[in-house]
Amino acid sequence: MDNVAQLETDTDFQGRKKITWAVFAALLLFLLIGILYYFFVYRFYQSTDNAYVQADVTWVMPKISGEVVDLIIQDNQVVKKGEALAILDHRDYQARYDQAQSVVTLKKAALDVQQQNERSAKSTISEANSGVIAAQAMAIIPEGSLYVEANFKETQIEKMHIGQKVKLKIDAYPSLTYTGKIESFSPASGATFSMMPPDNATGNFNKVVQRIPVRIAIDSSPHIDLIKPGMSVNATVDLKT
Repeated sequence: MDNVAQLETDTDFQGRKKITWAVFAALLLFLLIGILYYFFVYRFYQSTDNAYVQADVTWVMPKISGEVVDLIIQDNQVVKKGEALAILDHRDYQARYDQAQSVVTLKKAALDVQQQNERSAKSTISEANSGVIAAQAMAIIPEGSLYVEANFKETQIEKMHIGQKVKLKIDAYPSLTYTGKIESFSPASGATFSMMPPDNATGNFNKVVQRIPVRIAIDSSPHIDLIKPGMSVNATVDLKT
């Protein structure tokens, strides 16, 4: 009876020992896979979620003031070069022109001065009739001007260079993947260009990792029209390219 009990105990011990070795081998295998992944894949990529879509926004400002009598365009409308945006009420400028004409008639003795006033008045009314002036600022985004500004940590850019490929994931469209290339690096950190840059020469000092803006050109894509300036982006740079 004692021999049977001893045999069962030895069998249970051998079973537990096999399970222990199997778990240990699995952990060792996962550790080995993790090390291999780091050395052959992970260390060749740098990513940041501190990235946003930008565009070359052009602000249209009026050269003269006046009441808008007709707003030709609407918000988010596509416009072409030379297209009228709004028309101003030109009656004030017409009155000034008429006044200038009267001055010309009354003061013929000062002919040179009168001719200058007339040219000035005609120039003013010509601007009023052009009809391409708005009463307030308008923003225009040129086609094909979209790009991504990714703010990488200063410790991430050691192996980055212009031309490297970048994978872009837009937060608004997680199922879509865009590609791009590094176009340029900012000449200074983002904090340097702020209105109140940090001054580390006073009082206590806490070291903060700085961010370097990196401009990324977006490659053409069938879904490029979905990208809007200001969208959040996750950018991953392939250091092997």
